[in-house]
Amino acid sequence: MTKHLFVALLVAAVLIFVAAPISATNIYGEYDQLDTRPHLNVRAGIFFTSGDLEDSNELYGGLEYEMPLNKLSNGTPGSLTLSADYTQISSVSGDATLVPVLLNFKRRTVARDYPLYFALGAGVYWANDPIPEMQLDDGASFAWQLMAGVEFQSGFFIEGRYLAGENPSDDGLTALSIGLHF
Repeated sequence: MTKHLFVALLVAAVLIFVAAPISATNIYGEYDQLDTRPHLNVRAGIFFTSGDLEDSNELYGGLEYEMPLNKLSNGTPGSLTLSADYTQISSVSGDATLVPVLLNFKRRTVARDYPLYFALGAGVYWANDPIPEMQLDDGASFAWQLMAGVEFQSGFFIEGRYLAGENPSDDGLTALSIGLHF
């Protein structure tokens, strides 16, 4: 079941990136194509865990550094981002710090006058102690994520993310967050 969900999410993400039109006639399309300034995104939210943990939700905070791809290659739509989040996970073995650090590809579009973005990324989960319920050892392990959000003119955004590693049914995290785009 977990493999089927992963494959379905991966196919959906690829279709979104292929089908999502970037319009040069609106400010969000122009951002993808013309803006060469790096940006910082600050977010806070809640993680809902997939594993059998004592506490099924955890608060988190994070930063994301965003570099438009046209800075690297003129006219290339989208952005590369480096994101890092921080949370404490309550486990039977005690509290552990979990820090997902991921490199992401982000693409913007507009649907019914709502500025949307979609992203997918890969990186590492870093844990300072083992989290047996999530099948995570201390140290680094592979992680990936899918992300979608809505941006507002004021720089405010709302997003949903799904992060997981090698065992999505145990180490998966669904995230809801709000943040500011600088």
